[in-house]
Amino acid sequence: MAVDIRKAAIWYAKHGWYVVPLHTPIFDDNGQCVGCSCEEWKRQKFTPDYVCPTPGKHPRLSAWEEKATNNPDDAAYWWRRWPDANIGIAAGKSGLLAFDVDSYKDSYQGARVLTRADEDTITNLTGSGGQHLIYRLPTGSTLGNGKADLPKGIDIRAHGGQFVVPPSVHPSSNVYRWELGYGPHEIDPLPLPVAIDEMLTEYQLSTARIAVEFGEIPIDAPDLTQWPLSNRIVSLIQSSPEHGKRSETDQSVITALIAAGATDDEIRAVFEAYPIGTQGKYIEKAGSALTYLAHSVARARAWYAGQVEKEAEQRASAVVASLAI
Repeated sequence: MAVDIRKAAIWYAKHGWYVVPLHTPIFDDNGQCVGCSCEEWKRQKFTPDYVCPTPGKHPRLSAWEEKATNNPDDAAYWWRRWPDANIGIAAGKSGLLAFDVDSYKDSYQGARVLTRADEDTITNLTGSGGQHLIYRLPTGSTLGNGKADLPKGIDIRAHGGQFVVPPSVHPSSNVYRWELGYGPHEIDPLPLPVAIDEMLTEYQLSTARIAVEFGEIPIDAPDLTQWPLSNRIVSLIQSSPEHGKRSETDQSVITALIAAGATDDEIRAVFEAYPIGTQGKYIEKAGSALTYLAHSVARARAWYAGQVEKEAEQRASAVVASLAI
């Protein structure tokens, strides 16, 4: 099993997912979970009678999201060091969101959120018999991790969260596995369904919030050549968005406009004047169009600010390293 886990961790990293080594459940001779690999150390350092509440489901590393890697060599090193470590995927860092299907089915009190087509995505069968549906986050999304601020029964893992993947071992002693035909080696994750995206946006489950307020109604269509936009982004702005990918397309365009220096009002003007908005989700929103756009711009600005900060830190570290040579 240890060899399989190591090979799987390397495969996930090669696939572009950010892996992190998790602790491991400990079982007695009868196959009953009697603890977690974290307990011995925590009992020595902190609480003598510490009992782990989530055996095998939490990272072995501090600052795990920052350290999570998609470098196969790093993954190979970690699983040589901890050959029986369960595998966690840093969801948001990998551009993914994991949706807890069972919590939703058992407890959600609202109208049905997912369509049957929405469920045809990568599906993780947990050791407890549950399911996690894996979706691709929209570009620039800052959706966070948890369920506290969401309707009853809605539980997600995105930025700040990780989910356990096969062939990790559950405290029940069952092994996590991918549903036949729905593994990452078989299909790609679907884009985050519009209904879930809108719900999460409404409940403000994000790692950062930036207030967006629009000014006067724009009159003229902005000249797109004033910004250093790629041909792809210009094409997206000037084309009717593909149905089923409209949220993702909107977020890509907004993020590109922000990176190019466009103001909030200029972004609104683009959506008021070009097919990206006049033939897309923006116009369909009617009375709530500005609210939708404000949420989208806020998420993109939060994500972009984080990227700028990260790049600045990397440049500063490079300078310090060069001075030390």
